[in-house]
Amino acid sequence: MLVLAPPSLTSGEPRSETECEAIREWLGRGNAALLLLGDPVPDSTAEYLGVEERESGGRPGETTVARPTEPAALLSQVERLAVRSEVRLDLPRSSLAMIPLASDERGTVLAVGRVGAKGMLYVCSDAGVLCNERLDQADAAVLAVNLGALAPGGRILFDELHQGFGERPSLAGYLWQRPRRYATLQLLVVLVLFMFSAAQRFGRVVPEPEKVRRRDPGEYVRSMASLYQEAGARHEALRLIYQEVLRALSLALGLPRAADRERLLEALAALRPRLVAEARQVLMRAEHALAAGPPDEQTLQATAAELVRLRRKIIA
Repeated sequence: MLVLAPPSLTSGEPRSETECEAIREWLGRGNAALLLLGDPVPDSTAEYLGVEERESGGRPGETTVARPTEPAALLSQVERLAVRSEVRLDLPRSSLAMIPLASDERGTVLAVGRVGAKGMLYVCSDAGVLCNERLDQADAAVLAVNLGALAPGGRILFDELHQGFGERPSLAGYLWQRPRRYATLQLLVVLVLFMFSAAQRFGRVVPEPEKVRRRDPGEYVRSMASLYQEAGARHEALRLIYQEVLRALSLALGLPRAADRERLLEALAALRPRLVAEARQVLMRAEHALAAGPPDEQTLQATAAELVRLRRKIIA
């Protein structure tokens, strides 16, 4: 069984008379062939084998339903076919004694005829009825299985010449095949533009901006810590640390910046209930240290460390 797709779907060029004669010899030796039509441009292979096409009169892409008209093994368990083609088969004017197998309201869709003593030629007006994306439509999958069962000796041959098999491979030929051809053209245009822009200056040379010396953030922290330490402002330092921790926790819990301790603990209970008791104790100890007056160095460091650890646990 040899399946012949329209030339527009393969090489793009009509088959030569030598190729058509080879197909006729193939059929004359008792083999079978399926000729797929459907291209608005007449197929020279169909004309050579005596099959004529005519326009169906339908709109491009419109789907019609074809039903069997003659009992045949090819149409076993096939009740309908979804046809999407602009042509139909004109059997009365065909030089072969072809028999219509399936038709729709616009004419014959599938036909069969004998070439030579034993060769059977099947002709279908829709080249896409057996494509992968349409096998699940109507009974197309059943038709494909029946077609394989009709292959003499169980052999099905595929002509892959239009895929490039049988030719000497070359990088230029590979890149020039569709659809890679368009990507290759785009890359060539980009390469030309890059070479043009790299070889020509479009403006004056812009001097490099002066490097701006940025101070280390840790430098600011160390200087402020040294300032508070020399001034003995431990109470003010603890108050700033406490307020900063409250502000950071409020923002992390979705509260306003000025939220008090109780409101913060209520929001924390909804999200992290395990940390509520610890957070209450740490915040209350910090408030007691602030209320007791200026703390000593040890109290300041211990309270600040507790506040930082609490912040890391909640925000992390």
